[in-house]
Amino acid sequence: MKNITMKRIKPLLLAAALIAGVNSVAMAQSATATIEASATVISDITVTSGQDIDFGDIIVGTAKFISAFNQSTTLENGNGTTGNEQVGWFEISVTEGVNVDLTLDVPVNLTDAGSNTLPISFDSAQFSVFGDLNGLVTADDPSSATNPTAVSGANGADFTPNNGGTNPTEWTLNTPFTMPTGGTAYLVLGGQVSAGESQAVASYDGTITLTATITD
Repeated sequence: MKNITMKRIKPLLLAAALIAGVNSVAMAQSATATIEASATVISDITVTSGQDIDFGDIIVGTAKFISAFNQSTTLENGNGTTGNEQVGWFEISVTEGVNVDLTLDVPVNLTDAGSNTLPISFDSAQFSVFGDLNGLVTADDPSSATNPTAVSGANGADFTPNNGGTNPTEWTLNTPFTMPTGGTAYLVLGGQVSAGESQAVASYDGTITLTATITD
């Protein structure tokens, strides 16, 4: 009887093991997860010319300074004449909240039709060697705001000149600024011209170029 019982138990154990294996396979679980795809559509950036810098009349042997910060005019040693001077400005437009980098290319001389030159500078130090950029980025419309407030990170001191600041031909914003509410900002620019004692009497002009770039 003992041998017969053991023979019957072994097949039963094997069958139970097979059934357990089948149930284990049948009860195996799966897992899933999802992610989202997203994108934000923004407007393309635009830069438009708002107003030219105008120094008005410059008397031979004098210098004139126009401030971008309060649109005032200063004459070196009080010599010269004032009237009808104006700052220059560009309008920059893109979706609010977007980061924008700026590069400003400027001349070191204005020229007349006869290729005579009139020195011009765009630093904020009046009749001095060097200062910060005589300009700022603001959300205030410069056609009506004579004392504009700079947006964060885009005041005159936030620009760096090339050439070590000696007769710079380019000013670059140190870090991008964030476009303020409304999606419009303005770069307001002043400058200084100096007419020598033997300066040719003529009309002088030059080109200033602003490049605005969207950054991450």
